[in-house]
Amino acid sequence: MKLKVITTKFMLLSLIILSPITMSHEMDRDCIKHNHLSPNNRYIPQINNTKVCLYHEDDFQGESMCLSHEQGIDFIDQDDEVIINDSISSISIPNGMFATIYKNDSYNMPYFNLTESIGQRDLAALDMDNQISSVIVANSPLKVCSERCIILKQMQFPLPKIFASYWNSINHPNKQILLSFDINNTSDFMVGLPQAPVIWLSSRELSIFGQVGDEPLVFHLHPDANRLSLTFHLNSNSIAIDYMESRGTEQIALSPTIELGTFPFNNSQLDARLTINNNASQPLIIDKIVMAASTGDIQSVHHRSERDTTGTLGCAFIPALAIYNYVTHSHCNQGDTLWSKVTHWFSDDNNDKSVVITTKPPLLKPQPQRPENSDSAGLTLTKLDTQLHNQTLTLPATAQFCKTSIDNILATRYPRDIDLSCHLWVSRVLADFTLLFGNSLRDWTLDILRKVLTQIYETDTTGYATSDPAAESRLVNEVQLIIRQLGVDETIRQISQAFDYSRLNYARYLVHNPTATESPAGAQRLPLGTYSLSLASYHYPTDQPAVRVRENDQWVTQPNLYFDVDILDTTIPTRPDIDAAFMDDALAAVGAWSDIYNETPIYYHITDEPWSEHDRTVEAGRINNFALYSELLSPEHDYVYVAVRLQGDIVSMLVATRDENFENSNENYYVEFFVTDPNYVLMPENEGSVRGAGSAAVHALARYLKERGVKVLRLRALAQPPAKVSTKLGFQHDEF
Repeated sequence: MKLKVITTKFMLLSLIILSPITMSHEMDRDCIKHNHLSPNNRYIPQINNTKVCLYHEDDFQGESMCLSHEQGIDFIDQDDEVIINDSISSISIPNGMFATIYKNDSYNMPYFNLTESIGQRDLAALDMDNQISSVIVANSPLKVCSERCIILKQMQFPLPKIFASYWNSINHPNKQILLSFDINNTSDFMVGLPQAPVIWLSSRELSIFGQVGDEPLVFHLHPDANRLSLTFHLNSNSIAIDYMESRGTEQIALSPTIELGTFPFNNSQLDARLTINNNASQPLIIDKIVMAASTGDIQSVHHRSERDTTGTLGCAFIPALAIYNYVTHSHCNQGDTLWSKVTHWFSDDNNDKSVVITTKPPLLKPQPQRPENSDSAGLTLTKLDTQLHNQTLTLPATAQFCKTSIDNILATRYPRDIDLSCHLWVSRVLADFTLLFGNSLRDWTLDILRKVLTQIYETDTTGYATSDPAAESRLVNEVQLIIRQLGVDETIRQISQAFDYSRLNYARYLVHNPTATESPAGAQRLPLGTYSLSLASYHYPTDQPAVRVRENDQWVTQPNLYFDVDILDTTIPTRPDIDAAFMDDALAAVGAWSDIYNETPIYYHITDEPWSEHDRTVEAGRINNFALYSELLSPEHDYVYVAVRLQGDIVSMLVATRDENFENSNENYYVEFFVTDPNYVLMPENEGSVRGAGSAAVHALARYLKERGVKVLRLRALAQPPAKVSTKLGFQHDEF
């Protein structure tokens, strides 16, 4: 029910954003002209729609005075005014005018900038009812209001007018917009662009909507956060968003970068207005507004930098970092080295200089801060991709099999042309097979896939009754074309191997989402999360990862029991004696684990029954073990194998490889397999069960890769629907 209400409200807001709205007010009221710059003050009653009028009483009643553009008054210096110090209870502000109200004399803080008429109740909420000591009035609020801006109902920013010549500048094609809000438990507001995503904060839940009809991503904000900073990254045809929670200037949490797909910002006919709607009964305060134009786009920025282990923006190359720094005085572990790079972004000798469009903020040098629990080797969610054309399982699988990037596939896949390039035909076959057979794990199997391919070769049909004739026809035609080029055996071999990667992606979804219930077809529609560990800021723990053993229904750390870790890197020259022994032990261990998983019954075939944790665990274990065992039997790829031993026996294996999503793949690795002895997974609470092997594996891999010059270690996994998104990567039965 709640999701339905959220979606309905989102659709209503979309209609509001897409319709022309002007912030106008009824302001035909008696005003008294006042100009504090004139030596002879005279008050002339008049009706005027171009002045800001101050009233002694609520509802624009009682004694009043009005100010025009560039006029101001400090009441402490005036003793003959109609309105005296600390006596204002309402203010009328016509469209296009702007008023700054100060609580203290001589235009001193605290202060607020107003673009809407305001009454006694809202002034009281700001602690400004009968508290105003000085006022300044101006027009063109879009250029002036860059901080402490008050929204009672709505505020709009016509971005093309604000960015002016930079909006369509080929030298500054990428725009960053930062909005930093004061928030509390009653905050309820929406931010959106026409034909683009909408962000809604309500009851400390942040919902991010992509396209109309899509389920939102939902994030729970920290209860202590009193500031929310949103950053929009726009270029000519796409948008990405991230946000930061903070308590004052202390950062609490930084979100992943959320890529929300393609939007035609380069369309001159598009009404690119950023709209903010305040749904609460209290005024909404925007603490700071910063807009900048730069050369660096969000994709290249994300590929060049990652957040460190504390979640702080790894900001050495991001113009928006200086914006975040401005908002939070954020602590960055890189210290002076980082600061020199940040200031370089705004220096005149930087060819990629970021131009601040709104009032230019001073850059505040961040203070180095040692992260809490710096020995942790956690992978943090740094990116969410919501627009993979409902192919979140199969597109990454295609990229892995064809050794290319997801971005390259997306750039060439649409429109659907006949093309025999690996990433094109593989992605199409996997997508259509999953669409037709992915609603049930009984059908979404390697055996069924091979039967379908054989039937297409022999009979020109899939051999199964399907619910989507168009998809079936596409699959038949595509497979026939490939078979004519490659032959039936090679076609089956290649697509089967690519399908194994899809199954592996599905296994990760089951492992990392404790309540995962989506079928493979449903999982295609989920966001794809990228979890990252920045090795630049990683430090191997002083103490070895502890072994925890289940004893008497409690987890007990054994002081004299340690994990031993072996690493085999197949990317470097081999040592046959060591390699052979390692592979023999690994094959024996993983083979035995596969037997246990295959002998364990699962019950997901029962119609309409929800998946149990047991079924999810067994299915994920089967898929992971099968994939790793197949690779160990017939190695075809360059991997870094990590084997964790306990008292001589392998209890866990972690396997990583170069990340082909990056041009400098030798500096970027991702986790391909992670498997653990099923005796510790299927019966985790049994006496003698062990935990901690996953942490030992990651620490060993991180240290090894860092020594080889690798910058970032990643893992990609599907997120939950409707994405109660976790920013930390977790496993059900082991630490990672």
